[in-house]
Amino acid sequence: MTSDDDRRNFYSRIAAQYDHAVVEHVRYQAHVRVPERLIELHAKKNARVLDLACGTGLGSISFFESGFEVVGIDYSSGMIDVARKRPYKELFCQSIEDDFPVADRSFDMVTALGVTEFVKNPAALMHRIWQKLCPGGLCALTIPKPTDAAQELDIKTYTLEEFLKFVDDQEFEVIETEEFYGWESGHLSVLDGRTGDPHHRVDYNALFLRKKII
Repeated sequence: MTSDDDRRNFYSRIAAQYDHAVVEHVRYQAHVRVPERLIELHAKKNARVLDLACGTGLGSISFFESGFEVVGIDYSSGMIDVARKRPYKELFCQSIEDDFPVADRSFDMVTALGVTEFVKNPAALMHRIWQKLCPGGLCALTIPKPTDAAQELDIKTYTLEEFLKFVDDQEFEVIETEEFYGWESGHLSVLDGRTGDPHHRVDYNALFLRKKII
């Protein structure tokens, strides 16, 4: 089983090459599809965004281009170093499974892309997201769909119904969902010198939520 430290150090080692690899080789889509849909759903000129597991900042490019203010959190120091080259308002190097060092009810949007497969306590994460969103604020997450390779990849996967058990329907309403290709294993490990890792495909459900106004 991969430890948190092993995974954190791996992402730090490949951070400088990450963007090119996930776009050109992994053919990642979530970093464009999910933010662009959130921007459409928000339909306002200004927004404050919390980018959880922000990595290098690839998933916030659409927000930057829209002139939104973005705060990022990621536990990999190497990823944070690359993200500093992008116009984040603030960046914090820590796990998203710890309390977020930002004010409650202060964000119009929260994203968590490419990370729920590694989260140990999804229900607690969802409640922390709810705390940080303004009433009526939007949240979007990618949820890895079940795959026979989950154990080999050491990831958590869910049907949409399974993941929604972690979402308190008194806190959020489901706006919409979308299915698309997520990622394929093996490409990123090559950047770390491992060329024999197997390739397994993981598909996503994207989940779009709105914080209820109570």
